[in-house]
Amino acid sequence: MLSIYKNDCKFINVPLSAYEFTIGNDQVIENYLRVRKGRGLRINEIKHFEKVIRVIEHMIEIQDLLSVYCLFTLYDLIW
Repeated sequence: MLSIYKNDCKFINVPLSAYEFTIGNDQVIENYLRVRKGRGLRINEIKHFEKVIRVIEHMIEIQDLLSVYCLFTLYDLIW
């Protein structure tokens, strides 16, 4: 778990896997914060950022489930 700082805001217990999650070549969380560099976050942006982290966590869980499903499907095709 990480703590992420953005100006006066501190986001604690951010999973490393969520922080490192990429779409294409972009780290989603890092890119989100970089775009907002030099300005504070409003309350609605803070809540949105927290939702983004939760959505990324769910996406990682879904990817893991799909990987297992595809592995079993491939195994069934081979045997």
